[in-house]
Amino acid sequence: MSTNDEPGVGSARTATDRVDAHIPGPVAPNASEKAAAPAGAAAGALAGGTAGTLIAGPIGTAIGAIAGAIGGWWAGSGVEKDAEIAPRDETYYRTHYEASAPAGGTWDRARPAYQLGHVAAANPAYRGRSFADIEADLQHGWTTDTAAAAGEWPAVRDLARCGYEHRANSARAESELAEAGTGDGSSSHANKRVDFGPHSPDAARREFRTGA
Repeated sequence: MSTNDEPGVGSARTATDRVDAHIPGPVAPNASEKAAAPAGAAAGALAGGTAGTLIAGPIGTAIGAIAGAIGGWWAGSGVEKDAEIAPRDETYYRTHYEASAPAGGTWDRARPAYQLGHVAAANPAYRGRSFADIEADLQHGWTTDTAAAAGEWPAVRDLARCGYEHRANSARAESELAEAGTGDGSSSHANKRVDFGPHSPDAARREFRTGA
């Protein structure tokens, strides 16, 4: 198989999945790391010693770095609970990954990116916002150490986006069902839906349909 025939990372509808796509190699630390002042580095270390130790592995390091950079919800004591992935969601993400996994890639290496998007969707401040709106916050967590363990951000951003959009769409669907059950006018609520794009439940079902 030639290089151009290898599947890319992410959704079947993203630029990284084109047959001529190029998965970027290692890049320099992101701008937030370059600009971090000593005080910011100390805050990151403090967060890494709290939230980062409650959640083991690269995802704990990423959450700790975000908590140190922007604080707020990310530094809260309940973030570790929100970072848990239910079995049905784990299956969804793994299926998504295996549908377009790059040669030599592994699920264990890809999982932290999905998990970061998944936990971000639980942040109340992000409700109704697109992945593009919150991506810069997530990049604070993708430090050199995290990238070494889980891949550079340009290569995994679509996985994080899948995690974010899948959980956000699932929560929105549950909310609509609850409102429909109470007769509070679900049609008006549906008009306020946010289109999260190619990782919506319908798009995912089309993507994973066998024999397509």
